[in-house]
Amino acid sequence: IRQDYKKVAEVCRNGLEHYPDQLPFYFYLGLSYYQLDQNEEALEAFKKGVGQINENSDLSMASDLYSILGDLWYKEGEKELAYAAYDSSLTYKSDNIGCLNNYAYYLSLDNKDLDKAEEMSYKTIKAEPSNKTYLDTYAWIRFMKALYTEAKVYIDKVVQGDNVMNDAEVSAGVLEHAGDIYYKCGDTDQAMKYWEMAQKKGGDKSLKEKNSAKEIYSGMINLKMGKWIIGLVLVSAFFVSGCRSTKTTTEQQTDTSSEWVDKMSAGTFKSGSLTAKL
Repeated sequence: IRQDYKKVAEVCRNGLEHYPDQLPFYFYLGLSYYQLDQNEEALEAFKKGVGQINENSDLSMASDLYSILGDLWYKEGEKELAYAAYDSSLTYKSDNIGCLNNYAYYLSLDNKDLDKAEEMSYKTIKAEPSNKTYLDTYAWIRFMKALYTEAKVYIDKVVQGDNVMNDAEVSAGVLEHAGDIYYKCGDTDQAMKYWEMAQKKGGDKSLKEKNSAKEIYSGMINLKMGKWIIGLVLVSAFFVSGCRSTKTTTEQQTDTSSEWVDKMSAGTFKSGSLTAKL
């Protein structure tokens, strides 16, 4: 998979030499750099990408570029730049669910603008009521507003069942949240159970402040698989055509490029501190 990300990055760099105004190249170049742990290069790719946005740009792509730029800025500790990027993202697409979730969650970590955070987070659980990442964010915001009983209602939807430890959607951070919420609700025994489970998953069960990491592209950075495939078709088509045209279609793909797209689309993005999903 790592070699495939390198291949995507190479294709995008080649594409930008000929078509520097094509936003998808910046988008997938930045994502590839991030997967390769080249965070500075990823940040630079997204910064250059938003610099190419104009009145003719695809609104969803523009929104996603700003959204992930916000995630990267926050990871670098540049919170105000991150919030500004999120605001820009929502200007282009007000229902960018991944952006709404990440923006709301980071505001809650900073104990800032909690009413705004709650409003944004509520939109995500209305759109995807079974998404555990979004439910956890909403529960945590209620917790930060000292609405502990309400927070428990939502976190219970996340940690319900007997297979929590094996649930990939329930991270150590989510279990820490559950422990904190149950503790504030007066159920110390259950709180300890969740903290111990969190510790087994790599978290910290202490009562001190926990700024737990959330997953990067569980909803997003939440890239839908179809969007990932479409983007890869675009860049792989460019690779196959030898930079002759940007007007490629899926019907023009060769068997080789289709196999490569299928291989890449089967991969999943790594977890990281950019939170949520693309």
